[in-house]
Amino acid sequence: RQLDPQGETGLVQELLTNFIGMTHQAYEEIQAALQAGDCKTLCAIAHKHKSSSATLGADQLAALYRQFEKWSRDSALDELQASLPALRQLQQQSIAAIQNLLKEQGR
Repeated sequence: RQLDPQGETGLVQELLTNFIGMTHQAYEEIQAALQAGDCKTLCAIAHKHKSSSATLGADQLAALYRQFEKWSRDSALDELQASLPALRQLQQQSIAAIQNLLKEQGR
């Protein structure tokens, strides 16, 4: 909201809408990289989405992506696999919160 306090440019709505799409995509990318055992790609995905989640205030999701990034660097595939349900849950909570915010703004 600080980027567009009056809501005139639609920047916030665009960022939030893009985040929803990126969040769905992130889960699919993480699943594919995990199945392939590709820790380098997992680390890159987690890093990218950690930053975007933190920027939009999805702090718990950003923290889990941070952990995914660490596990990827450590090649801890079992931990990554075991944490997929928690990732999905936090993603869905973040998406629901954003959708509610967009609805409140009439978009």
